[in-house]
Parts: sequence; structure tokens; C-alpha cells
Amino acid sequence: MPFAGFVRCVYIFVSLRLRSIDQFLTNLELSSRDIRMRLRTKKTAHEKIIIIGLTDIEHFLHGSAIYTREVYQLLLQVLQSLEVRAVLFDVLFEYPKPYDSTIALKFQEVPSFISYKFLTADMPFEELEGDMDSLDFSLAKTGERDFETSETIADSLWNTLDFLDLLNLQLAELEANQDKSIEQRDHEAGEITQKINKTKFLLSRLSRDFLEETYGLPCPSNSRANPHEEKFVILPAAQLMLNARGVGFINIIKEKEDVVRRVPLLIRYKENLYPHLDLVFLCDYYGVELSDLKIEFGKFISFAPTKNFKGIKRIPIDRAGNVLINFREDKPAMIENSFSLHQVLHYGRYQDRFPTRIKPEAFKDAVVIIGDMSPGGADVEPIPLSPAYPMVGIHASLISMVWNDDYMFVPARGWDMGITIILGLLIGILFGFTEYRQASLATLLGLGAYLGLCVYLSSSHSVFIPLVRPVGTIAGSYVFLIFYILGVKERERRRVKSVFLKSVSPHIGEEILRQYDNEAIWGLKKEVTILFVDIRGFTPLSEALSARELVDFLDAYYDTISQIIFSHDGVVNKFVGDAVLALFGAPLELPDAEARAIKAAIDIQNAMEELNRNPSIVKITRTVSVGIGISTGEVVVGTVGRKKIRIEYTALGDTVNIADRLQGNAKPGEILINRRTYEKVQQSDDPYFASGKVHFEELSPMMLKGKGKPVDVFRVDYRNNFKNLK
Repeated sequence: MPFAGFVRCVYIFVSLRLRSIDQFLTNLELSSRDIRMRLRTKKTAHEKIIIIGLTDIEHFLHGSAIYTREVYQLLLQVLQSLEVRAVLFDVLFEYPKPYDSTIALKFQEVPSFISYKFLTADMPFEELEGDMDSLDFSLAKTGERDFETSETIADSLWNTLDFLDLLNLQLAELEANQDKSIEQRDHEAGEITQKINKTKFLLSRLSRDFLEETYGLPCPSNSRANPHEEKFVILPAAQLMLNARGVGFINIIKEKEDVVRRVPLLIRYKENLYPHLDLVFLCDYYGVELSDLKIEFGKFISFAPTKNFKGIKRIPIDRAGNVLINFREDKPAMIENSFSLHQVLHYGRYQDRFPTRIKPEAFKDAVVIIGDMSPGGADVEPIPLSPAYPMVGIHASLISMVWNDDYMFVPARGWDMGITIILGLLIGILFGFTEYRQASLATLLGLGAYLGLCVYLSSSHSVFIPLVRPVGTIAGSYVFLIFYILGVKERERRRVKSVFLKSVSPHIGEEILRQYDNEAIWGLKKEVTILFVDIRGFTPLSEALSARELVDFLDAYYDTISQIIFSHDGVVNKFVGDAVLALFGAPLELPDAEARAIKAAIDIQNAMEELNRNPSIVKITRTVSVGIGISTGEVVVGTVGRKKIRIEYTALGDTVNIADRLQGNAKPGEILINRRTYEKVQQSDDPYFASGKVHFEELSPMMLKGKGKPVDVFRVDYRNNFKNLK
């Protein structure tokens, strides 16, 4: 028994590890698919699909009109004059608003499709429905779900809406009636309000019944079917729902890394399936009843259009009823074919009397999609082509994809495994029958060919064959082929590491070991900023301290200087007595190396002043100060002594000498820089220097030792700054 338990634990552990690895590879495959999608040429959706977006400007200019929905009534009026084919609202009209009656009339003139949304959380309707029995008016019987046709439910909805209007009118008349006492008015108002609330609840239940009878589709008893299931629905206002040409949900599905790649065309609610808003529109566009859809989970949604297309339309879906969106446009491309709501309203008022992007011929017979496009809004999600994409654009991509039959094709998981096994066998045969150098070359060529095939198929045919596992197989085989070469070189690298890391900082050592075979790091000419720091009056100070105190002081001094330089991404190159040489911009490229060097120098001066105020490590009676010189220019940086016992990374050149000479001429607490450093800092966008906290004073040109002509020198004025600059 103990052994069996142990075996079971090992099995569970291995299964979980394999599952996590498989999920990791799957996520990588999705990311590779996103990259291939980005490599394709971007283009806008179908020219007859137009997006009208609500941005922050619309909410600022038309805030109250958006709340009352007056703005939508005005917009529909303009779109009607432009003779659009249909309007899709990616907007939730959840609660009744004052302009609903006018909008409902416009819905009858302009074919409009409105949206609703499913929620995962359930609502306590069963408890509330018990209260309906006490509602003493004849419409209560309509809540018993005894309908056979949607027209009966629609009539019940209209009657309930009329009754609700009557109750609201009674309440308004009661509030205006001054003949009754306050107590009597309050009592009657309470009764009317209770009836209003129960009628609203009845209206909500009838709306759900109407949705079920009108748009509910039977869920096929198919073992392949695994549709998303939701527990609660947020429906639009009943008056708008009754007058709309169609109603559909607008839920989206995110992958595990929160990227929207697919859209559910069907969602299961209660016992039925309900169609997406775009699917409802497409059925209307092609003259197809929802009941005529042939749904095969894991295969297609197919139908035979009666208009606008000859033949059979097939929309590929997975087992959950999702369709992969073949994104062809990123956010900038989408914006080319979109307009703000304010632009359209402005055109409706002034026509072409002012410059406008609105062209009536572009809107004629176009499908208009209305939704939120605020940059920081809740309706913005990442897609493969953009990290922040308005979800209203999803509708344009999906409809355009169906119109053009431009679907994505992703082979089943079996293809992934088959291709991986075949490639693994081919690499094994190649390794067994050819010399390792030729095998390595052939492997690299095969890898390039497969990557090229992946990019070609995705760009030309929207076919996304597996990439991660096959490429991983090729790469793994390649690593195995060159393992012998790496083993031979590792001995040399180990010898270099044992000596080299004792002479330089670990950061430099690891970088050079990482690029061991890169000849450029052994000798490279590049622009670097050199910083020299030296203690003023070190000789008298060393004479005043005992040997132990001097060593403790230098330890504290070197540690303080080094930590400051490291904090600004500099490299402490060497200690020369009481002097410190630091590099900024080598061996790694460093943006704003000059600005970092100056900020490090200021921090060093401030640290020395702090050390003088609080000599906590070594009790010194003298004031310790340093002079700093900074020079920017071309130097030769690299390692010397690679083949010898001592290996050292260093910088050579006139720039190093200038920094040393400037340091020698700097007074205690002074920072001197050359002209190149000054010019580079002036070009920097570092906010610290733009704030004016640091000033530069040009000094008279100095004759430096070893220079044939004077050098332009600037003094850094930092005295008003005592905070660390990191």
C-alpha cells in the first residue's frame, strides 16, 4: 500500500508537470500566431462597413444627450438621410430613457440591430417571482409562460408597457393633486409605486420570454458540442427590443493571456442557444431565418442565403461555438474607416458647408456599427494586432470576414503532433548519416525554410500551421548536434571565468562570457563617458590615520562610490590608489550615458558631504572631499590579456586621459566636464536637467597635460540639489 501510494503521487506530479508544459507551449503557439498575423499587410475592413465611435469628446459635448439617448435619435435621423443599409449598436440600452419612443420609431425607418449581454453570475429571480401572485391586474397572467408564439408575447409586452405608462401618469397626477392630505397622497403613492415596481419586474420577465421565443435555438445533443453557458442576461429596454430589426449578444472571449482572438457566435442560456449580434445581422442580410441555420459544433454554421449571395455559406466554429477572427486591420487601419459621433452629427446639421470627412456616397447602402472608442474605456481590449483595440472593431472584422469568406485555418492538434514527429525523425536521420558541421547547416536551413513556410501560408492563405513544437524539435536537434562543440569550448570558458571574474565586476564578467565568441567585445571603438573620482588631500589624511583606520575608510569610500555608480548603471572599472575610474556606455549600450554620469557625480559629492557630517564608520577629524572629471568621446574598450594569466576589461584613448586631467584640475567638491559631455546633456530629454536644478558654467579653456591646444571645460553647478538622483 505505501508503495502504491507513492506511485500514485509520482503519477499525479508528472501529469501536472506535463500539463503545465503543454499549456506553456500552447501559449507560445498562440503568441507565434499573433506575430505572424502582425507580419501580414494591414488593410481596412470592407468599404461598406463604417464605424461610428463614442470618444471622450462625445461624452464631454453630448453627455446628457447620450444619457437620455437623444443623441442616438439625432444620429439615426442623419443616417437615414445618408441611406445606410443597417445600423448595429454595440451599446447596451439597458434601462428605459425619455427618448426611447422616438428611437423606436426610427428603428422602424432604419433597420437597426441592438445588443444585450450575458453574465456568469445568477440572479435570485425565483424568489422574486413569488411576489407576482399578489399583483391584482389581468396582465399578471401573462407571466405564467403559457404562450405559443412570439407575437403573443410581443402583445403582452406592449400591453405591459402601456400599463406602466398609465401607472406613471397616475403617480404624476397624484403628486400634482393638492386636494388630498399628505398622508393620503403618500399612502396612494406607495401603492402605485409598488405596482410600478412589480410591473417592471413583469416586463423584465416578459422580455426574457420574448428573447427565448424569438431568438432561442435548440441546443443539439452532440458530444462535440461544448458551448459557453451563462446564467443571467442583461436585456435592452423592452420598447427598443420590440422595434429593433434584430437583437443579439455582444460578449467576447479572452484567451488565458487576456488577448481577444475569437468571438462566440452562440451562447447557451437556460436550455437554448442564442446568436451573436453579428450572426443575427448576417442572417437578416442574407435573408435567412435563425431556425434555418445548420449548427455543427467543431465544424461549421452553414446556411443557404436567399439574397446577396449564391451558394452555401459556412462559418467555421470550434466545439464551443467560437469563430477565430482573421484580423486584417489594427487600430490605425480601423480609424481610417471610422468617424466620431460628433463628426456625423455635425455633418447632419451643416452638410458640406464646412470641411468634412463625411462622404454621402460612402454611407449609401453601408452597414454602420456604433460603439465606444474611448482610448481608456472599458470596451478596449488587446488583440493580436494591437495592445488596445476598441471592441466595436470586432464587429467590422467579423462581418467583413464572412462577406469575403476570409477565414483563418488552424490545423487540428493531430497535425501539430504529426509534423513534430516527422521533423524529429528527419533530424535524427540527418545526424546519423552526415558530418556534424553539415548536419548543423542543414538543420539551420531546414529551420529557416519551415519558418518561411509558416509566414508564407499565414500571409497568403491565412493558414496558420503549427510553429512552436516543430521549431522546438528542430532547435532541440540542433542543440544536440552542436553539443560536442559546446563541451569542448566550455573547458576554455571555465578557465577564463575562474581568472576573469576575479578582475572585474560580475556584471561585466557575465556579459563578456555570454558574448565570448563575439570578437567585437575583445576590442571595440565606441563613444563612452569616462568618470574619474579622486580624494583631495589623501596623503595628509593617510598619515593621520592608523593602518587599520585607513583600510576601513577606503573600504567605506570605495563601497559608497561603487554603489552610487552601479545605481546609475555605470561600471566601476578600476581603483587606482584613492582614485576610481568608471565607465558609462560600455560594455553595454546605455541611453543618456552622459546624463547618468553627471547624476552619479552629483550623488558622489552629496554622499561625501554626508560622510563628513556623519563619520559613522571611521572617526576622522579632517574633511574629506573629492574632485571629479567627466569626459565623453571615442575610446577603445575591450579585454586585454585574454591569453594570459591576468585578464582585464579596460578603456583606452584620449578621452580617458582628458577625464583624468579634468579630475586633477577639479577643486574639492567640484565637477568638471568636457564640451562633448555638455553638448550631449543639452540634447538629453532627462526631466532632471530640464527642470533647471543643475546649471553648467563655461570656464576658460584649460591647457591639459599631453594636449597641444586648450580644452573647453564646463563646471557643474549642483549646490541646490541634495537628493539622490536615481
